Amino acid sequence: MRRRTVITTLVAIALATLAVVPASTTASAAAFDPTAGVPASLRPFYRQHLVWKPCHTQLQCATFRVPLDYAHPTGARITITAARALATGPSRGALVVNPGGPGGSGIEYIADPKYAVSATARRNFDLVSFDPRGVGESTPLWCLRGKQLDAFLNVTPAPTTAAERAAVVRAGRSLAAACQRENAALLPHLSAVDIARDMDVLRGLLGEARLRYLGKSWGTVLGTVYAALFPSRVGSFVLDGPVDLRVPPLKATYQQGQGFETAIDHFIAWCLRQGSCPLGATPAAAKARLVAFIAGLDGHPLPTADRARPLTEAQALTAIIGPLYLTSGGWQWLLAGLTPALTTGNGAALQSIFDWFVERNPDGTYANNTNTVIYAMNCLDQRSAVRSAAQAQQLAATWSRTLPVMGATMAWSDLPCASWPVHAAIDIAKLRVHNVPPILVVGATYDPATPLPWARGLASELPGARLLIRSGDGHTSYANGDTCIDRSVDAFLLSTDVRHPVLPAAGTVCGAAAA
Repeated sequence: MRRRTVITTLVAIALATLAVVPASTTASAAAFDPTAGVPASLRPFYRQHLVWKPCHTQLQCATFRVPLDYAHPTGARITITAARALATGPSRGALVVNPGGPGGSGIEYIADPKYAVSATARRNFDLVSFDPRGVGESTPLWCLRGKQLDAFLNVTPAPTTAAERAAVVRAGRSLAAACQRENAALLPHLSAVDIARDMDVLRGLLGEARLRYLGKSWGTVLGTVYAALFPSRVGSFVLDGPVDLRVPPLKATYQQGQGFETAIDHFIAWCLRQGSCPLGATPAAAKARLVAFIAGLDGHPLPTADRARPLTEAQALTAIIGPLYLTSGGWQWLLAGLTPALTTGNGAALQSIFDWFVERNPDGTYANNTNTVIYAMNCLDQRSAVRSAAQAQQLAATWSRTLPVMGATMAWSDLPCASWPVHAAIDIAKLRVHNVPPILVVGATYDPATPLPWARGLASELPGARLLIRSGDGHTSYANGDTCIDRSVDAFLLSTDVRHPVLPAAGTVCGAAAA
């Protein structure tokens, strides 16, 4: 996933027209009953009408209501906002997309549809996404804003003193308290299970008997949970950049650290091949200088264009990691940011990358609430791998030996969840998927955020799943410049029989240009 729990801790998504689709994937509009198989207490939610209105230049938006607590559907309700981009050709139905996070805005993600899916998918499907509960244009959970969020995102990611360690602990507790103050009723109901249930309501309102779904990064968690809860409603599912929920939390945190460390090593190797790498002349020297540069910012932040806002250690580390997510152009952008910082002591370029990654506007506001709602979702569903500052300190010393850039930061990254006040009623790691059509799992050999072992693990756990691999760097693979991946995914999505879809040959590996 774009497991931004780690990233943000480092510094710390007219009436509805029912599309005509093949009978093997979706029932006709005349025969479709959105309440089929739905408990009586939830049927009113499935009988709503989506009223689509123009929004975000290229989209249409609609809202619908869902229970705050599905265990008490007659109680409080919240609002979910969905958006769609109509197919550019004859529509085969809806393709629902989630971009990850958790907490990413689906509406922002499809605002320019060509960046979300291939041209083939755009021609054939109405592209639909939504802001999950707690996010953006749905009922939101804004825990921190403006300067408060600035302070949270600038907490030292790898504390070395007692004062810094205490600050990390305080930041996590303060975040939890702020979330409770804002909406204590919503906080226990932001789990992947709740969001999957919301997505099933959306499926019904779209007139789809089976959900056609593309989940990226944490969106693969949502897809897996949905498949476990609603197996008979699973249509063509693509899970790209997947998370394996069965990996124990501590192991998952370390493996993600390995993914980022490997990506940094690949960037260094590429930098050295350019002939003018500001980090040094050898891989070892370059790595040592990068480690020293990041650590040196702890007490000596670099000046930027804003005298009141120097480049901190937290900002620099996030700015280094952010471009590693990209499958094209990321390394060039990172090099352009590092060069002035290392050669002239100017941190402005790296700070601009940081601002892009956390979506901070020039006026100090933030484009959305993703930086904090991600904790509300992750900490609810996944108890912290690290239970105390003492444990984090011990792990930092151990992990730094093998992960010199990422080890200490990863050890401290999940600590806010240790003091989280609420936890989900259902442990999503214990859910199992049965009796679903074949699911297409897509992984990349050097994905920094969701390492390839997670893709292999998830594919082995889903009955009948097929694993498609991209050889290359960057996070997620579909609609990211690899024609082989796009053709394979599109062929799968266009299959007219979900039980016997067009799958890539077993063992298929697509080649991709390095970032």
